[in-house]
Amino acid sequence: MVLDAMLVQNGFYEELPDHPMVRLLNTPNPFMSGDDLWGSVVIDRWLAGNAFILKARSDLRNVGELWRLRPDRVKVIADSTKFISGYEYKVGQETFTFPREDVMHFKTRNPMDPYYGLPLLMPILDAIAIDGSMKAYIRSFFDKGGTGPGAILTTKGKISEDDKTEIRNRMRRLLSGPQGYHETLILDSTESTYTQLGPGRGLTDALPKEVAAMIAAEISMCLGIPASILGQLIGLESSSYANKRADWQVLWDVNLTPLMGSIQNTINMSMLNPEAPDFRGIDEVQFDLSSIRALQEDEDALQERARKNFTVGIWSFEEGRLATGMDPNPAEGMFALPAGVTLTSIDQLSGEDATGGDVQTLALNGAQIASLLEVVTAVTLGQLAPETAKAMIRVSFPSVSEADINTMVDAAAGFSPETPVVNQPDVTEEPAEAIAAHFRAEFAQIEAPKVGRPKLLADPGARATYDKALALRAKHPAWSWLEVADSLGISERQLRRYRGQFE
Repeated sequence: MVLDAMLVQNGFYEELPDHPMVRLLNTPNPFMSGDDLWGSVVIDRWLAGNAFILKARSDLRNVGELWRLRPDRVKVIADSTKFISGYEYKVGQETFTFPREDVMHFKTRNPMDPYYGLPLLMPILDAIAIDGSMKAYIRSFFDKGGTGPGAILTTKGKISEDDKTEIRNRMRRLLSGPQGYHETLILDSTESTYTQLGPGRGLTDALPKEVAAMIAAEISMCLGIPASILGQLIGLESSSYANKRADWQVLWDVNLTPLMGSIQNTINMSMLNPEAPDFRGIDEVQFDLSSIRALQEDEDALQERARKNFTVGIWSFEEGRLATGMDPNPAEGMFALPAGVTLTSIDQLSGEDATGGDVQTLALNGAQIASLLEVVTAVTLGQLAPETAKAMIRVSFPSVSEADINTMVDAAAGFSPETPVVNQPDVTEEPAEAIAAHFRAEFAQIEAPKVGRPKLLADPGARATYDKALALRAKHPAWSWLEVADSLGISERQLRRYRGQFE
């Protein structure tokens, strides 16, 4: 079990493996690893309904170590105003009192008690008691050499009570314990008969399969673990590899993933409390479940879906890379795009580029850029009239704005190549690549007019919305940014943009 801390940045998570809080969660104290501690939390929560972790502090009140507290020794100190004011921990005759902020309390739901969780096996204690009684009977069955709970000895003549007691004692001496296995009791009377009591078929009746299956099913139900994974007979009898793999997926989807979410939420609420956080510079911690095989989608299906969603425009380039385990914002590299795909940012779809300018959809593909370059180059060489070129661009490239068309064509019309005109007989023709290079250098210096919606930093409506988001986050520290965005009636992507601008 590995804990990774992640900092929300530009809508994505940044891993912080060296953050002090992450190091503490992975190495809680000198005698326990992170696996030991969080495994104990899971076991205590299942069997006792409660798990407690003590945050051991230094003299400066910094959290330096984490220690498990035995749940049977912890008592919640209820308070009428604070709900919980602290915790008592009793060891022998000593009692230690810890303030509420020094103890992390992980508990199950309990409709009858607001302070303590309900052990998961509590509803089936009667069934567990029956199982214990059956096992105790089987133990005595073998201890007595398979003789069962008792027998009846019938004689023709009348026997005194003293004789009956002597016969019972002799049978106990001979048939009790390993030394009495398979011994034969010989009586003097020829008219005596011996009848064994109890199950006639031995263990078949001593441990009814139906009762054992019922108890096993109830245990599996309460723990939320499929019977095949617990190793119970009712699960093993019908378990194939495919069924067991499906059971593992059910276990993680229905049980363990929500359990990990509950544990990490308690950690975040306790250590990252907005009023008095134990650590700063971190938004939240999450369990790293990326290595859990049962949660991994078939790799081929994942890759195929990512390619299709990107090609048809449902996913962005960044979302496609993120879904396939790649860095969503690569710093460098060459990328091959499917034919017919035009890359358009979400801001360009709304008429606003990263700098706040109105650029419509200028992200043309390679073939479109080459065609546009030919038209502008023809204007530069005097082979095409500027107005004709503008009309051609309007028809061929409707996504390009009128302002950009005028800027490109007018600049090309006023541009004079340093080399003579190519048709003069006394001048060597300059290669088309060199002409294009001159044009690109000149065109790169042209700055498009900045029109359209204002930048986010200058947009009072955006700033007011983000201030409301911060107020909701402070009022409800357990809310995720998605829940905050839903409450404001905006998308989570838009809220991420506000965070990137205003933080």
